[in-house]
Amino acid sequence: MPYLTRRALAGLRDYKYKAGGYTILDAWHNPIWNWIVDHLPMWLAPNLITLMGLAALCGSYVLAAAHLPELDGEAPRHVYWACAAACFFYLHMDCLDGKQARRTGTSSPLGQLFDHGCDALAVVVITATLTTSFNLGHGLRPAGGCLIIMVPWIMAHWEEYHTGEMVYGNGMWGVTEANYLVVLLHAWTAWMGPAFWRIQPLQHSGLLLNAMRLQGSLEGSPTVLMETLMTKASSCGACAFLSSLLSHLPGVALRALRATQWNDVVLAAVGSLGALMLLEQIVRTGRTMADPRRLAKSMPPPERGDKTLGFLPALGHLAQLAAFFALAWRCIQADRSEAGHLRLRYVAVGGAYALQATRLIVTHMAKQPFVMAAWPFGALALLPLNAALAWRLDPDLLALAVALVVSAGYLHCVVGMVREICDFLDINALTIKRKKA
Repeated sequence: MPYLTRRALAGLRDYKYKAGGYTILDAWHNPIWNWIVDHLPMWLAPNLITLMGLAALCGSYVLAAAHLPELDGEAPRHVYWACAAACFFYLHMDCLDGKQARRTGTSSPLGQLFDHGCDALAVVVITATLTTSFNLGHGLRPAGGCLIIMVPWIMAHWEEYHTGEMVYGNGMWGVTEANYLVVLLHAWTAWMGPAFWRIQPLQHSGLLLNAMRLQGSLEGSPTVLMETLMTKASSCGACAFLSSLLSHLPGVALRALRATQWNDVVLAAVGSLGALMLLEQIVRTGRTMADPRRLAKSMPPPERGDKTLGFLPALGHLAQLAAFFALAWRCIQADRSEAGHLRLRYVAVGGAYALQATRLIVTHMAKQPFVMAAWPFGALALLPLNAALAWRLDPDLLALAVALVVSAGYLHCVVGMVREICDFLDINALTIKRKKA
């Protein structure tokens, strides 16, 4: 059974790409990217450029997995340098493919699908390598790290589905800046070592220690160092005032602040940026849908096709995405004894995420109704249900089976769609087809 109907293929053929929200960094890079493209061979297919960038990311993932199979611990420093270099390479390959397509006259809807489809998989790989560099270990931190990156990315495509425009940033912060941040974080780990991210900068904060003593939540007898720090903090009027204010916070909050690691600080900062992007995406989409003239400009009626548009469908899509991410969170934050090897769970969740994202991208381009695939939900749900229902299946074997099934389903879907589009448009995926004389 084909993945795309003839009507969907016809809608995809007439797809028109609209993008916005470029940043200052994008403008600075454009001359460099144009210069590089001018020196690429004319036989080099744009999709092959995209695939080369993704291959570099996957290579860095395999290298990290070989040294850190549990996503925890310390690898040789060259592993983190390799992750930084791979992300840097992917960032630029991802920006060259479209320019090469226009230069060679091979721009097509397949190129757009290939580009954003590879991006969906790249998001998964980047989150996994960042988990190793950040020394996040297991539990809530890696689950939160995944969602911080995955949610805003797929929400950009949700916005594109309902408004017709892909927004890459807010003018100050966007995709290019996010990729450079990933490069810098990997490079920092390579320089300082992953143990840096588990340092607790507030562990010996005189402000917090005084606040906890005032509150009575300071456990045990203070050490000489702690007494010295508290005395210095008390001697400063402003510090003493701040300590008294902090003492009104719950004891659990003060203990959490004192136990905060550097990776928590970065996750909170990046999470705040992600939350801001998410809010902007929802607000922009709501404003566009509420203004018929704005919607007609960004997505004229001929470009809407058979899409399910409007406030209720948009909320329905949000509900589906929220359900998926809730399940993904449950799968990743669970203990190994409950849900199996963490890397296998990453593969399962990542494959399901890439599949759902690809479906969203294709339905937008083909102007078709969007509904998330149901079977990945069922496959992922097996991981927490195994422990909840006491099935007593081996968690690692079950995680391996789910990862293999989801990966096979994702590859079958992607390869099938690419073949159907190539046949319909009479083009090649990874080579430039010579035009008939």
